[in-house]
Amino acid sequence: MNNKILRNTAYCVMMVVFVGIILRIGFLQVTESKVPKKFTESTISLADVEENVASLNMVLTHVKNIGNTIHSAGTAENGVVKDYITSVLDKQQIPYEVQPFTFDVESYARESKKTYDEAMSQYPEIVEKNNAFLAEKGYDDFIDYAKDIIGLRDETTVTMNNILVEFDAPDTEDAIVFVTHYDSRPDVAGSTGSALGVSAFLEAARLLSSSGELTNDIYFLFTDGKEIDLLGTKEFVSKQEELMKHVKVVLNFDSQGTEGALTLYETSNNDYNVVKQYKEAVSKNSGYSFLASTCKLLPHDTDFRVFSEAGVSAMNFSVLEGANEYSRSIDTSENVNRGSAYEYMNTINELISYYSTNKIPVVEKEQSAVFFTFLRGNIVVLPSGVVGFVTYITSMLAIGVLVFFKLRKKIRFRFVARSTIFSILAMIVTGLGSAVVLAPSLKALSSIDTKAEWNESRLIFLISIGMAFLFVGIFTFVSMKRNKHQLSTLMGQLPILLTMGLIMGNDFISLSYVFTVAIWMVFLAIIVCIALEKKPDIQKWCYVGMLVVFGVILSILFTPIIYMAYVSLSIQIIIIMAMISCIPISLLFVLIITIWKELVGK
Repeated sequence: MNNKILRNTAYCVMMVVFVGIILRIGFLQVTESKVPKKFTESTISLADVEENVASLNMVLTHVKNIGNTIHSAGTAENGVVKDYITSVLDKQQIPYEVQPFTFDVESYARESKKTYDEAMSQYPEIVEKNNAFLAEKGYDDFIDYAKDIIGLRDETTVTMNNILVEFDAPDTEDAIVFVTHYDSRPDVAGSTGSALGVSAFLEAARLLSSSGELTNDIYFLFTDGKEIDLLGTKEFVSKQEELMKHVKVVLNFDSQGTEGALTLYETSNNDYNVVKQYKEAVSKNSGYSFLASTCKLLPHDTDFRVFSEAGVSAMNFSVLEGANEYSRSIDTSENVNRGSAYEYMNTINELISYYSTNKIPVVEKEQSAVFFTFLRGNIVVLPSGVVGFVTYITSMLAIGVLVFFKLRKKIRFRFVARSTIFSILAMIVTGLGSAVVLAPSLKALSSIDTKAEWNESRLIFLISIGMAFLFVGIFTFVSMKRNKHQLSTLMGQLPILLTMGLIMGNDFISLSYVFTVAIWMVFLAIIVCIALEKKPDIQKWCYVGMLVVFGVILSILFTPIIYMAYVSLSIQIIIIMAMISCIPISLLFVLIITIWKELVGK
């Protein structure tokens, strides 16, 4: 008995270690680059940098000079940032153009009030409470409040300024535009949000100024007024009609977090070719096409949208982790993640190197892409039509497999149904558990003065995944306790997987590949179960090998997807992703319990 307890305990410890390892492998897909060990941080000047060598210290120095004071659009403080950017360009004799435009604060506030009145016309009780709140806070009316929200309470009109840097290529008008904004929100400085992109651009412009002949015109656009209503970008697109005709690709850099990998998380329509270009250009590439759909659910907007709506091929880049610190008082230059800053610098420089030396081919027929990172620096780019077709065929094949084995009397539907039902119950309980446990954590992040001493999003992720493993483990064990029919147990994973595959293949194709891969894993397990039925010793060790391989592959595919949903800190998305995380975990637990029964329990 003691030996049995020891074996079971050792097996449980091994499984916990195994789960920790595969989750770590999954996390590596979304973790920022490491700063070189030889790097020593110091504040420097332009006179200290080495020509033709990118300097992280120069980037961080710019961040310190820009990002420690609130500099919202239309304020004198933002004028200081504008002057700093132009002074850096002047010192290097880099040509640029300041493009001023007028913002009518009064008209904006009146339009906001009109929109508010229309939205609240059927809720007089709420309007009354809001009016009491405004009076309590010292606002004259809603117009006064709307002006204060954008940091321009005492202004009627203000002047804002875009800054456009051009590097002209001979014998071409084809243009590549790199975009970032330099204004902050009115309540926080936001070093990562408004300073990191600017700083990386300034360093990239320094390197490009001493490069050779270009193949395409390269533009750096520093926009103003982004945090109000994307004002600078709208002004640029409307006033630069001639330039816009020649723009081939727009690359927007903005932050929705404070750390993590610099991720391609949003693309324009028919994005297959631009994503392929990104893959060729950047060595440490990272991107997920499903995030474009997720972003539509989140309360943020970037300059990318304006260019995308103008019909230009565009890509949107950001670090996504650290939502608990983003746009809060803790987001200062001292707390900017050095690895993320290093990745900003390298990614932008590699993209510039690619677009300054390669002509952009004319493509007659554009198509959309499904893309995802499979091992960091190896983004997989597939035509969405191909992915949809494979997903549909795989789901149909899964149905055929179920019917075939039932007709051949190789499976028992009651065991298949038992496995499926208990997996669904695990998903439901996990979703409810996430809602109950995580809601208070999300509310705690509402203040801009939140002091984040750990990565809150990772903590939330680990709590939810821990619950998923717990509930899936319990329900899978109960499902398999009296079920000695291995093939039926494996088949029980197919109904959920093929249903998700069909749903995703029809409505959310950018995420369907993960369920297609999981179905093919089940197919492989079925083959091993049947082919080695009379060779149980070999079969057992094949299950062990499949557990390791399946665990690593599922972690690489699922962990970043599920985690990226968690960093949004949206309770609805967290509940959904907690439930979806149960699907690959169920498949792993079938193998874990099978191995335990065959190798340990006996």
